[in-house]
Amino acid sequence: MVGEVESLRGRARLQRGAARSRLAHGLPRSQSALAVLTVLAAAWSSGPSRAQDYDGRALSAEELHRLANGELVTRPMRTQRGELRLFGGSSWQVIDAPPEVVWAGLHDAPRYPKMLPAVLQASVVATRERERDIYIHQGAWPIFTSYYVTLRDSADGRSFDFKLDDSRPNGLRAGWGFVRLLPYPPHRTLLAFGVLADVGHGILVWFARSLLQRWMLEIPSTVKHFLDRGGRHLYVARHGPVVGER
Repeated sequence: MVGEVESLRGRARLQRGAARSRLAHGLPRSQSALAVLTVLAAAWSSGPSRAQDYDGRALSAEELHRLANGELVTRPMRTQRGELRLFGGSSWQVIDAPPEVVWAGLHDAPRYPKMLPAVLQASVVATRERERDIYIHQGAWPIFTSYYVTLRDSADGRSFDFKLDDSRPNGLRAGWGFVRLLPYPPHRTLLAFGVLADVGHGILVWFARSLLQRWMLEIPSTVKHFLDRGGRHLYVARHGPVVGER
């Protein structure tokens, strides 16, 4: 991983002019291609919730450009691990709120039905130091499921990992993932998300797998929409005004 990051930094130095040319169109004046590369290099070297955990490739110039223009970037993935047939992948979204506000929203489980795709009910059922067990009921006709996940916060308060709680009854066979929040100039957040899950077998699940995968990878985008449409005001009071708010 260190070698990959050093390689990225080397390319940024050697090809700075080319990178600026490819990325400058559509970028805010206060933000340069080098600044974006620096933010992402920090993400890739920051521990177990790295932005590229699930496919190992650095974001391309085209993907960086899409992020700067407010688009969702996704990389779907399907893989077999022993008996598990996993699908999911990684996705990224720039959100117009600072990391502490996005963090507060992501820890507001009762509002997950407004924030996450197809979630019908969510509640915290247990808490421990830096951990929460959350019950989630999710789906759309004719596919519905319920499960419990354990979320564990990092010590720096900028990432958390989650996994299926195997000690409780679940409608999923396996699942785990991560969320990482990165400062994105000037006062925004890059939300990096990864998930892999096995939802079991059956004819309905087989037909719905592509839909379920799309729901998973849309999470950074639906969080952004929730915060953009008034949700962030629920959390601003805890952390002071969002830059740019009147």
